[in-house]
Amino acid sequence: TTLVTQLSLDRQYLLKKLLKHWNGPISITMYGSDYQAWDLIQYLQNDEIGSRTNVAIHLVYKRDYLYPVNYLRNIALNAVSTPYVFLCDGDFLPNYNLYSLLKKAAKTLMNVPQKRALVVPAFEKLYPNMNFPSNKLSLLQQLEKKLIRSFHPLWKHGHFATNYELWEKTSDPYTVKWELYYEPYVMVKSNVVRYDQRFVGYGFNKASQIMELNAQGYEFVVLPNAFVIHIPHPPSTSRTNVELLRCVRRMFGDFIQSLIMRYGEQFLKFDTSDYSSKDQLVLGINRLFFNDKGKEASGYRQKH
Repeated sequence: TTLVTQLSLDRQYLLKKLLKHWNGPISITMYGSDYQAWDLIQYLQNDEIGSRTNVAIHLVYKRDYLYPVNYLRNIALNAVSTPYVFLCDGDFLPNYNLYSLLKKAAKTLMNVPQKRALVVPAFEKLYPNMNFPSNKLSLLQQLEKKLIRSFHPLWKHGHFATNYELWEKTSDPYTVKWELYYEPYVMVKSNVVRYDQRFVGYGFNKASQIMELNAQGYEFVVLPNAFVIHIPHPPSTSRTNVELLRCVRRMFGDFIQSLIMRYGEQFLKFDTSDYSSKDQLVLGINRLFFNDKGKEASGYRQKH
């Protein structure tokens, strides 16, 4: 299993952390200026991580202010040679034994006719200097002490379908239903559908791929002892770019339309009878996320 991710070069310090948490293959695309790329090369040459032989770093030079997140993901994904990939973001760190857990899961849970995506629950630190939990028991203790929490609790659509309450109690894998805007980090076969590269900056870039996996009939199975933790960092400026959010809204509408044309609207798997046309269906879905002015709808988390 190869960990597939992307990262901006101004956050290269996260790469060193990631390599300490994951000893398996990594394919990572890094984005920035030529000066930052040279700095990365020097950084790798002067550090012990430069001796790793199972890490592929792909450099994409910055051309404009919009972060081409799905383009970067696809570059890393297309370079993989292993049968399975773990799709994650560069500002998340996996639990220390996640690589071995996913190798076992590939043999026991993926050897079935049904298309499957194995979900790795996501959490976030509440205090930057807290110790990284060594295992699930340690994480549960930190949850109880409110040192850590499930990722994006104020935007429940993103990860709550994972069913954190059940995850805390169980030692067995369990299946969850896809929900609109669900965007978990998953292990899948490496021939998985690629990310839609129209999505740049912030909004829907992961959720669109997960939506298409659902349209293709994937089953989402949550792993009971696996987790990733978000590392705090300054928020992206694209989150407050109203013009970009309007563009993302239109792109997401186009994306839904394309899925409906290819798979039929039944892939959404919720009641669509209130909508008299596909256009109204798309508009109704978008209004769950955006208000009429293109800004994030009330209740959406404003900080990352």
